[in-house]
Order: sequence, then C-alpha cells, then structure tokens
Amino acid sequence: RSRGVGQGDHLRYELELSNYRNLITTWKALIIVFTKSLLTLIIFLIGLKQKQLALEINMLILTRKLNDTIHFPELDISVNVLSVGNSKVRIGIDAPLEITVIRGELDNRKSRDEEPRSICLKSDTEHGLRNILNDLNVATALTKKLIASGKTGYAATVLNSALSDLMSGKNEDIKIEPPSSFDSCRAKALLVEDVSNEREMLAGFLRLHGYQTDTVEDGLDCLDYIESNEAPDFILMDMNLPRLHGADTIRKLRESPHCDDVKIYAVSGDCPKSAGIDIQKNRIENWFQKPLEPQELIRELDQQFGLSDRR
Repeated sequence: RSRGVGQGDHLRYELELSNYRNLITTWKALIIVFTKSLLTLIIFLIGLKQKQLALEINMLILTRKLNDTIHFPELDISVNVLSVGNSKVRIGIDAPLEITVIRGELDNRKSRDEEPRSICLKSDTEHGLRNILNDLNVATALTKKLIASGKTGYAATVLNSALSDLMSGKNEDIKIEPPSSFDSCRAKALLVEDVSNEREMLAGFLRLHGYQTDTVEDGLDCLDYIESNEAPDFILMDMNLPRLHGADTIRKLRESPHCDDVKIYAVSGDCPKSAGIDIQKNRIENWFQKPLEPQELIRELDQQFGLSDRR
C-alpha cells in the first residue's frame, strides 16, 4: 500500500511538472508575441512621426552627387548640382519665367500663399484717371532728375511712394530734400495743390530745376500766403481745391494789388470751360491739363523767365 501511495505521488509530481512546463512554454510564446507586437507598434509610431514631420516641413530630403539633377516634371523645373566644396553647394535652377526663385534669407513675404497685389485705381472718371496719370508722369520725371543728380536714394523713395500710392489707392506723404543751392537766375514759385504726394513731387521737381518753390494746400491758404509773404514770380494753381476753388482763387488774386505782376499757370484735370473760368480775362499764362508733362512745364517756365540756356 505504501508503495502504491508512493507511485501516486510520483505520478502527481510528473503531472504537475508537465503542467508547469506547458505554462512556461505558453508564457514564452506570449512574451514573444507581445515583444513582436510592441516592436511593430514602435516601428509604426516612428514611421508615423516621420511622416508627420515630413508633412510639417513639406520637405523631401535627397542625397545627390556632383552633376546630379532633380526634376519636377509637373512644374517644368530642374535643379542641378554644379559644384561642391568649402561647406557650400552651388546649384543651378532651370524654371519657367513665371516661376519666382528667391534665396530663403531674402524671402520676407508674410505668406507664401499671399495673392499678388493688384492695382487699385482710385477713380474711373476721366478727371480721376487724369490725376492718376499725372502722378505717374511727375513721379517718373522727378525720379529721372534725381538719378541724374546722383540722388538715387531719394529717387527710390519717390518711385516707391508713387507705386505704393497706385497699388493701395492711398496717398503717402513724401518729402523731397531741396537742393543745397539754387541757380543764380532762379524764379520763385508758389504751388497750390491739395494732394500732398502730388504737391511734394512736383515741388521737388521744380526745385531740382532751380525754382525756389513754396507750397500751400488750398485757395484760402494761397490768399493768406500772398498777403503775408513776398509775391512769387509765378503760381501753379490746381482747380479742384477744398475750401476755395482754384477758379475763385485766381479771380481773387487778380483783384489783389500784390499780384499784378504774378504770372499764373493752371494745372488741372479739368478744361477751362469745365472749371468755369476765362483764361484771357483772368490773365492765365497757360493751362496745363493733367496728365502734366513736367518737361513741357519746365521748358515753358525757362522760356518765360529767361533760363532757356540752363541744362
């Protein structure tokens, strides 16, 4: 009996040992499966992160050798590796003319998706369009004169201001530095113009041609100027002025004893009839209808004031 009991214990021991072995084998299999799954998950997450980074930076990283080429067939663009050395790579970009190519450090645009700015015309009336063309004519003439005088910085300021005005539909104030000295045979001018940008550009143009030029914004300021200052040799008068119309200003000037010898020139988008003024009766020397040709004005003034030999 005791031997039988001993055999039973041995059998139970063998059974339990077999169960333990099976359990260990099962756990090993589970650990292997879990480890493989974990590695798969890690690899997947790493790949996903790389894809996310690639999407965030929108960049394709390639390794190229000297003289290798990268093509963008849909855009008709090719990038060529021209030289490599001194920690720098020289590349050539072949792209259509309508594609803008710019170095990254020079690209200061706020948004790459920003639409190109379109020209904003301030008016579609004849008078308004004449004024716009007048601004461009005066800006062009003044820019040329400034460049010829070696004042390229001011030339760039004038041109940028005129283009900005045209693009935005707003008038940006601009100040043109007068020359350090005037010609010995100069004449004194008074420019009456309410649009500040146009007034300063035309005044700067006159000054650069030797005419000492003061400016006022409207007809009432013009009358006040005449009463309190030495009379100018001539007045350039716009017509559509605030507070007092140009035609009414001219009539009052002709009534003043201070203006008997002052020559008056009209610069306006209107014709005399539209402005409601008689040229001969009010002794207007010439009527320059906008868009003004600045060189024609200078030729007229030079001839009138004996400066036709001045270059």
